Amino acid sequence: MKIRIMLFILMMMVMPVSYAACYSELSVQHNLVVQGDFALTQTQMATYEHNFNDSSCVSTNTITPMSPSDIIVGLYNDTIKLNLHFEWTNKNNITLSNNQTSFTSGYSVTVTPAASNAKVNVSAGGGGSVM
Repeated sequence: MKIRIMLFILMMMVMPVSYAACYSELSVQHNLVVQGDFALTQTQMATYEHNFNDSSCVSTNTITPMSPSDIIVGLYNDTIKLNLHFEWTNKNNITLSNNQTSFTSGYSVTVTPAASNAKVNVSAGGGGSVM
C-alpha cells in the first residue's frame, strides 16, 4: 500500500511539469475602415500581422488556429449588412520550441455585402460604426 501511495504522489509531482502548456488567452484588436466607394467595388480585403506573446508557455507547444465563423455587421438600423469573413494567412499549426513565448501570425478580413435576410451578429444601431 505504501508503494502505491508513493508512486501516486511521485506521478502527481512529475505529470504537471511534463504536460505543461500555454494557458492564457491571446487576443488582438485591429481597426477596419470600410472605404466610401464600397458600393462600387463590392469587396474589400485587409490583412493584419501580429506578434502574440504568452509568458505562460513553459514547454514545447503546438498552436492550432481556430476556424472563425463569418460575422454579419448591421449599419444604420441594419439597413446595410456587411459580411466579414476571417481567414488565417497560414492555416498550418504553429509549433513553439521549448520555452518559446512568442509567435507571429496573420489573418485577413474580407468584407462583402450580406443578404438582406441575413441575421445580424453585431449592430451599430442608427450609426455607421461599431467597436
